[in-house]
Amino acid sequence: MGVRKFWIGVVVMIILLASVGIGVILLYADKGSNILYVDSADINTTNETVIQYANMTDDQQSVFLSALESDSYAKIPESVESDIWYENRYVKYQGELYRVSVAVVD
Repeated sequence: MGVRKFWIGVVVMIILLASVGIGVILLYADKGSNILYVDSADINTTNETVIQYANMTDDQQSVFLSALESDSYAKIPESVESDIWYENRYVKYQGELYRVSVAVVD
């Protein structure tokens, strides 16, 4: 009985955390905006999916750092090319690997 309650609690927490994340994106962004999400990645990956921080433009670096220093989210200005984060799933920054993804708010 106790194990079942534990797993129900875990599932409820996962649903709540996912809802909060989606809510943050929807509140933070205007319709038609792109949002960069950055999270630390503790995996080994091929270099084909990794972009070095130094290889990003100054504007891309600024957006990446904004996301890294905030709550993992940063709005991508229309003037910043976001294809780099679609083409590469990870960014290597100061010896650490970060997973990146872009959310499009419709």
